[in-house]
Amino acid sequence: MNIDKLVRRFHEFLKSSMFLITEYSNEYLKNDWLQANWEILVESVLNDKNTGVFLEVYGDGADCNGYSSRVLFPDKSATHEIYCIPRNDKPIQDKVSLVDIHVNKLKYDRFVYWDGNKYSEMAPFGYVLLIDDKNNFYIIDINDIFFDIRPL
Repeated sequence: MNIDKLVRRFHEFLKSSMFLITEYSNEYLKNDWLQANWEILVESVLNDKNTGVFLEVYGDGADCNGYSSRVLFPDKSATHEIYCIPRNDKPIQDKVSLVDIHVNKLKYDRFVYWDGNKYSEMAPFGYVLLIDDKNNFYIIDINDIFFDIRPL
């Protein structure tokens, strides 16, 4: 399965349906909905042949299972993560700091909208939020990268 295509299909799903959940729900329900759909539309496709692939949670993860940020298999731990690869094999500019960064060392967290000052979870989701190992976040344009998967 082409990981880039799979994650971008999830991106298209969010662009067309996020308004349905944000209009009538709170933050907790929204996070449960995002995580459930991430597990169904991305993770389950990767796990189609029972390969044991369990992804890092999407964004803040779900709250519906209390002890776990997962929805469908709350007892499972992540075995893989989605990460980004530059399209042109060059550093990419972080929209927050305006500094060039090496995205392949960062963890994919979620799709976001960037207004030039702050990010939010709303369509058209033209940007990607990445996080480093110190929980610093970076925002990059979705058109500057490809998505891939790696084991943890």
